[in-house]
Amino acid sequence: MSARAALTLYRAAQKTARKIDAAFGGLDVRLPLDKDAWQRSAHEWSIVTCEYRMNALQQVMPNLPKPPSSGTFRRGELKRCIRENFEASADSGPGTIPDRLDQGFDALRILAEQYQLEQCSSSATTQGVHVEITTACIGSRIPLDLIETPTARPVWTYRIRIENVGRKKVQVLGRQWLILTSEGRQHAMVPRGSAGVVGCTPILKPSECFQYYSATDLSTASGTMRGSFQMVELGKGNEPVRTFDAVVPSVLLQS
Repeated sequence: MSARAALTLYRAAQKTARKIDAAFGGLDVRLPLDKDAWQRSAHEWSIVTCEYRMNALQQVMPNLPKPPSSGTFRRGELKRCIRENFEASADSGPGTIPDRLDQGFDALRILAEQYQLEQCSSSATTQGVHVEITTACIGSRIPLDLIETPTARPVWTYRIRIENVGRKKVQVLGRQWLILTSEGRQHAMVPRGSAGVVGCTPILKPSECFQYYSATDLSTASGTMRGSFQMVELGKGNEPVRTFDAVVPSVLLQS
């Protein structure tokens, strides 16, 4: 019975992997969001994306017997990884069935979490600046501007990663956001050129990455947000050379 249960979990994991491939063409492993970080306006210098993916893989799947060579699963690689690890554990004999069951449940939980993170992420590269945003609903709160007639609204935190993948030094000058309800109506807007991010105007040398958290509420149970960062390319003496906008493509706000 336990062996059959392990096989059932394996098939469920493979089904989820096929769903991920069909929806996204693969999987970029991400760390779950820190759902309290936005209250601290948390920000930090981070590792570049390829290292971040591997670090996320090691933290999210620390017991994976046969990890991939990177933190990104291309189409078909996730299914192959699940199969190889299932077969490796099966070869260990019937005494390992309890461990295989635990691994199966963990795999389903992790795959569901990663599917949600992938679904609520978007990224784009503009003139050597790569921006990735990931969102997560953190419950409902009463907005300060509605204290007199309190109405709780769903709140989302979001993590932004701004990475310089080009050859020139750049600086973040400002930001722009458009937040839309599920009906496509404007809920909130941060006008173009609003100064900095979380009180910072970071300078990024090539291969440097700046990460921060923030949050937004919404008047509906789901919606979208999109925007841009106003950037400036800097010369050797940090003199401005040219300005441009780094695009943040539309990302889902989903409860």
